[in-house]
Parts: sequence; structure tokens; C-alpha cells
Amino acid sequence: NYLEEQCREEMEKILVSENCWDREKFLNLHPAMQQRITAKWLEYSAAELSAEKVEDILHIIKKKAVLELRKERFLAVDDKHIMLKTAPKLQEFFSKPFQIGETELFSGKKVFVSELNGDNFELFANNRAKDLKNAFDYDKMCGNAVWRQKLPGDRLHLPGHRSATSLKKLLNQHKIPLEERSRMTVLADEKGLLWLEGFGVRGDALPDENSRKILLIRIEEQS
Repeated sequence: NYLEEQCREEMEKILVSENCWDREKFLNLHPAMQQRITAKWLEYSAAELSAEKVEDILHIIKKKAVLELRKERFLAVDDKHIMLKTAPKLQEFFSKPFQIGETELFSGKKVFVSELNGDNFELFANNRAKDLKNAFDYDKMCGNAVWRQKLPGDRLHLPGHRSATSLKKLLNQHKIPLEERSRMTVLADEKGLLWLEGFGVRGDALPDENSRKILLIRIEEQS
């Protein structure tokens, strides 16, 4: 009908790219048209359509925030854009006992641990110990250890840092997306995190000239 056609035309006018609309142009529309377009976004997302939900979306657009429309589907608003997004597929939680050799973490991803005799430490003569991100002194591991996915509250004291940093803060600073975070591996012993994929080893576990057994970590992941 006429109103449907008019709604589609107005949506086309404010469209920036697929599932992305111009926020300022939307706010300049008549309130009745804003409500119709909002209802269309709910329809596209196969979400419940109600007056309350429409009002929630209009509020979020003014506040520049994020609203879940249904499971794995949400509306994200920044200064310039209104975006319909699908939540990334996250890796389910994994945890495997630490061992030297090969360990399959989950389908498509493995970790390999090889041993370097401390007598060969001079192989690293041109590197400072703190630069050996994937090497640690086996004798400095505290108790039992596991390979696992990160957990809320995890912290790691990296070399050169005054204190332990939360993984959430660390990953936010490096703008690592949620999907990638869910696939990242940590090595945790009874003291806490010993190693974080891509970032390195806890400061007190680094090898030195007195280390007799140095372990090297290597990750292999299918793209």
C-alpha cells in the first residue's frame, strides 16, 4: 500500500550501506515515519514487534547505544550511523590439561610445546629474556596448569608492566574483536595466568641464564 511504499522510499534515502542508515537523516524524519522504519528493522530481524520495542529503539538512537532485538541480532548506534548487526559466532569454552608436545584445543586449533635444554640458552644471546614472548622456564610454573579460553577477571603481569593488567583492558586497548577473543588461548597455572596468546609470558616465568628447562609455545590454527 501507499504507506509501505513511502516507508521503503524513505529508508532508501537514508541508507548508507547494507543494514546501515544515516542517524542524522533518520532523526530529521517525521516521528510517524521514524516509527514505521523502526518497525521495519524489527521485522527484518524477525524480532517481536510492539509499541514498547519501538520506543526502546527510538530511545537508543537518541542515546547512541546498543540494543538487542532478539538473540544474536542487535541494533548499534554511533554518532553517524544506525546499524543492524548479527552477533559474531563465538567459540565455546575449552580447557585442556597442559602437556609437553601437541594438544588439540578445539577443532582447527592446536598448541605445540617443545623443550629447549638450558645449556642451549645461548641460542637466545641476541635477545633479551623479556622479548621471548613464547618461551618460559618450566621450573617456574606453579603447580598444575591448563590451556583454556580466557575467563572474566583474568589478569596477566607482563614484563615491563608495574602490575597485572586485566585481559579485558588489554584486549580492548588492542581492539581485538569478540570472535577472535573467544578463540584466544591462555595458559594458567595455580598462581594465575602464565601466558596469553599474542602477548606473552608472565614476568616471573621468563627464562634466564639459570634456567635448565625452557619450553617454547607454538600455536597452529586453520583459517
